[in-house]
Amino acid sequence: MASTNDDATTADEDDLSLEDYFQHFVLEHQDQMSETELAQKLGISRKNL
Repeated sequence: MASTNDDATTADEDDLSLEDYFQHFVLEHQDQMSETELAQKLGISRKNL
C-alpha cells in the first residue's frame, strides 16, 4: 500500500498542465542537459523550447 506522501505527490503531479510540466522539467534539468537534449526529451524542437 502506498504511503500518504506518495499519494499527495502523485496528485500534485497529475494536476500539472502540460506547459507547467515542461517548465518544471526544464528547470529541474537545465544544469545537466543542453537545450537540444532538453527539447529531444520533451519531444519538441529546440526553437519551441
